[in-house]
Amino acid sequence: MWQRFVRWFSPETRLQRAWHIGVTAVGLLVLLVVLGEGTYGLFTAINRATALNAKARLDQALGAATTRLNAPAGLLQPIRAQEQQVAATTSRDGSLASWQQATQRYTQLSAQVHAITTMTPADARAMT
Repeated sequence: MWQRFVRWFSPETRLQRAWHIGVTAVGLLVLLVVLGEGTYGLFTAINRATALNAKARLDQALGAATTRLNAPAGLLQPIRAQEQQVAATTSRDGSLASWQQATQRYTQLSAQVHAITTMTPADARAMT
């Protein structure tokens, strides 16, 4: 095998050597592009799944806040609107960065729902 490698890069003429080196360089470049695209696609899929899980947790928290905890609808409505805005922005773009930002935003909105559900009824009435 090593002998084939050495023979590939040491042909008899200078023109053959340049052609072999060029073919090898193009092959390596194509290989790097394919691997890079595959890696980017994999990371995008992972971040998409993470964002969708964060959205599901937010939806679950909003549902629980509405049904079980009787949180004021006036406090939850801005959170629902922001959730819809994040979903619309992410579905249009679909890039790796947009899925990461969506995950962060869904997590922040979940924290806001948690803060609303843990506040005292007097504080909730004052905010509405």
